[in-house]
Amino acid sequence: MTDLSRFAALAEFGESACKELSEVLEAREFAAGRTLFRAGEEAAEMIFLMQGEVTIKVGGRERGRLSSGDVLAAGSLVLIGKHECTAEAHGPVSVRVLSRESYLRLRADHPQAALDLQEGILRGLSGALRSYLEESDSQG
Repeated sequence: MTDLSRFAALAEFGESACKELSEVLEAREFAAGRTLFRAGEEAAEMIFLMQGEVTIKVGGRERGRLSSGDVLAAGSLVLIGKHECTAEAHGPVSVRVLSRESYLRLRADHPQAALDLQEGILRGLSGALRSYLEESDSQG
């Protein structure tokens, strides 16, 4: 079983929910410089960054980096739209991917695990918005 307990979006998950989620995740590996997704592409997968670092670019400029234990594109499971940024592997990267189709299967087969995941995603998005607003306030 994949160790998912370190992801903030899964903080409220119990052992059985982590097991149910891990059963629908797809493992992927990316070499340094490879693109995980591009700005403008349909966002249809939540990505759990298991190992490595990912560079986030907007308009070709680096805007930040994510590392092991971070999640990319969490909102794509509940919101239909396109990626606003490009994500590239900074070095070798290992991820687990939850596609929208697998999420729908999780909702049908394990509704409590899917609800817990959705709540974790919303907590994360709310926290990110709160941090952004606090940072904006402090900059005047």
